[in-house]
Amino acid sequence: MTAWWEPTYQWLRHPATFTSKAWREFRHLRDSTLKTARAWALKEMAMTLFTFRYAGAARRFFKRGYAWASRSRLQPVVEAARMLKRRLDNILTFTKHRLFGVHLVCGLFVLVRL
Repeated sequence: MTAWWEPTYQWLRHPATFTSKAWREFRHLRDSTLKTARAWALKEMAMTLFTFRYAGAARRFFKRGYAWASRSRLQPVVEAARMLKRRLDNILTFTKHRLFGVHLVCGLFVLVRL
């Protein structure tokens, strides 16, 4: 029997750290119709945006993801998607220059709070 907090914890884990057993246990949560499952999938899709090397490909990917997020009927997700859209040029600059460090992380935290 799993503890009540384990499904909550699994949403917070990064998929790269999942073992094959953890994926099997997580699959039923991921494939569910929970709002949390949709929000998690959208979050993972948004994180993929930062792996692109070319701005054009990242822009096309963002357009598809933004359309999905704006239709998700999850108000916090819609607001986050709008915030990312307002700052899309800065995100696309990241794909070109790959600057990442303490200053960028602090900047991202400031953007999320705005």
